[in-house]
Amino acid sequence: MRSTTWLYRSVLIASALVSSLALAQGSAVVTGIVTDAATSKPVPDVVITATSSALQGEAVVVTDSSGLYRLGQLPAGVYSLKLEKESFKPYSRTDINVRTDRTVRVNIQLQPESVQGDTVVVVGKAPTVDVGSTTTGINVGKDFINNIAFIQPNGSGVRSFESLASVAPQVIADEYGYGFSGAQSPENLYLVDGVSTSDPAFGTNGAQFPVEFVE
Repeated sequence: MRSTTWLYRSVLIASALVSSLALAQGSAVVTGIVTDAATSKPVPDVVITATSSALQGEAVVVTDSSGLYRLGQLPAGVYSLKLEKESFKPYSRTDINVRTDRTVRVNIQLQPESVQGDTVVVVGKAPTVDVGSTTTGINVGKDFINNIAFIQPNGSGVRSFESLASVAPQVIADEYGYGFSGAQSPENLYLVDGVSTSDPAFGTNGAQFPVEFVE
């Protein structure tokens, strides 16, 4: 598995608050508008190349007449974008954190070649905006897993991937696992690579994989 994403949301069903917890290898979207830095007008036909260690090969798209681009079906990970367009300076941006089942907007301005200077490379972590969801969650990376000690909710010594939920906001441990946003752990839905691992009888997690099972 390439990554683990904790995602939860609360929905009102029959006047009861039900929480959903998912660990999934889904897909995400990066979208935005490319404009001319000098005129603020949209720039069509810009070639945009996305690369990531989570992605096999490269994802390439071209902006439309309104300067809009959309990179879809992306696995969760950290991405870099490279933009190329005749009469404009090449542009690169790194450290774009993309989470599972999210739509992230990254608007970009290109500098015309007439402006003095070389390739524009953005090295800071400018904020990106998730425009596709109101859910709350956290993305847990490999470095975090390797440096933090985790145990199962029942107190055993196994470094269970379920224990990673404890770092997410609005999470409270209970007798059977972790509850989200005021719900109890049996109300959760567990997904691993899109496949449900929930216990059909009690709703608890039925797959106690160690954290080394995931990246």
